[in-house]
Amino acid sequence: MKRMALAILCVLLCCPWALAPAGATARRATVVVADGWPLHRPLKTVVVHSPRTAVRVQTSGYLTPIAFGGSAIKQTTAQPLDLFVWEDSEMLVKADDWTDVTLNANARGGNLWLEITDGKAQIDWAQITYGDGEAQVVDFGDKIHGAGLYALLNVEQGRTVDHVRLIARAKSSEVMLVVRMEKV
Repeated sequence: MKRMALAILCVLLCCPWALAPAGATARRATVVVADGWPLHRPLKTVVVHSPRTAVRVQTSGYLTPIAFGGSAIKQTTAQPLDLFVWEDSEMLVKADDWTDVTLNANARGGNLWLEITDGKAQIDWAQITYGDGEAQVVDFGDKIHGAGLYALLNVEQGRTVDHVRLIARAKSSEVMLVVRMEKV
C-alpha cells in the first residue's frame, strides 16, 4: 500500500498536468527572449508548448531581422521526403490564442520552409537559432497567412540550425505548422 501511495505521489509531482481538472486553461506567460532582442514592440503573452527534447544551444546574439515575404508557393504535388534533411510540426488550437513553439532541428541544410496546413495562422515572428548561438529573426508582423507552403529562410551553407521558434496563433479552430529543411 505504501508503494502504491508513493508511486501516485511521484506521478503527481513529475506530471503537474495530472492535477489539472478537465477543461482547465493552459498557463500563460510573457515571451522570454535573450538580451539584444531586435524587434521593438511589446512581447506577447503566450501558452508555451514545451519542446519534445531539450534545446541544446542558447541564443547568444541576433543578426539583423528579416521581414517575411509572405507569398505562398502552391504545391501541385506532394514533395518527396528525400528532399529534406529535417522536418517537425506542431498543432495550434484557437482556444490557446498566442502560442510559443520550439522545434528542435540540430541539422545542417539549405532552405527552411514553413507549411500551414488546412487553416489560417497569425504569426508574430520566427527565430532560427544556429549551432553557434547566433539567431536570425524573421518578422511576420502579426499578419494572417492561409494554407500553403512558404519560404522561411535561406540558411547559409554549412550552418547547423539548432532550433526554430515560432510565436503564432490559430485563426481557424486548429492549424498545423510544419517546418522543413532542404538538403544541400
